Amino acid sequence: MAGGGTVSPEALELLAKLGVRWVVTDSAILEKTLGRPPSFAGLYRPWRLRLGSHEIFVFFRDTLLSNLLSFEYGKWPWEKAIEDFLARVYGNCSGWKEKAPPLVVIAMDGENAWDYYERNGRPFLLGLYRAIQEHFQPLTLSAYLSRYGPGGELSTIWSGSWIDADFRIWIGEPLQNRAWIALAEARDAAQASSDPQAKAKAFEHLYICEGSDWFWWRSSRNHTPLFSHFAGLFRAHLAQVWKEQGKAPPAYLETL
Repeated sequence: MAGGGTVSPEALELLAKLGVRWVVTDSAILEKTLGRPPSFAGLYRPWRLRLGSHEIFVFFRDTLLSNLLSFEYGKWPWEKAIEDFLARVYGNCSGWKEKAPPLVVIAMDGENAWDYYERNGRPFLLGLYRAIQEHFQPLTLSAYLSRYGPGGELSTIWSGSWIDADFRIWIGEPLQNRAWIALAEARDAAQASSDPQAKAKAFEHLYICEGSDWFWWRSSRNHTPLFSHFAGLFRAHLAQVWKEQGKAPPAYLETL
């Protein structure tokens, strides 16, 4: 599950084994990991996470700045929003004493915010990009790592997402839990298959069902008129997992 900057030691160890070099998650995950609120010197740098014989680098987004872009600045005159953004970044980085320069990471659901901005965010984004070019040095996360390396070391990481630093938006309610159990049982059945071709086809459908949005829309906190459509697609993909094994789909799928 990759939605919302979701991380766990187990998931990141798997990614590290697969050769993934870095991930991005939320500042609240860093706070839970450290057991205290991080300073800007702790937040604005990458951390090396060692997991057994593997390592992966973790960047933590500035949650406040990311949420201002996502949920607040669209209500402001775009010029004032840019001024506020610049002032906050400069304020957070004032008196910087670290050897490496601060790295401010903004991460957000990029498809959601712009409907609420003037002209779908075009004036704001063009002005913001010009301001970033003028006042800061934009660079990729890989380039920062190559140039400056990590600024801290971690031996574990808190499990959660950028929503409340936990998983409850995706799991815990009865309908969600039934869907997870059905997914796990279908995966176990596919994994036990002795037919490589059937197994590969089944896993194509499993990978679709493992997307986080299926479980997001099963939360009572989130509503959509398309719920029945989404639920039907989820059931159809799970059913196909069983059919690829030459088995009848369990009847309980109809209750998901």
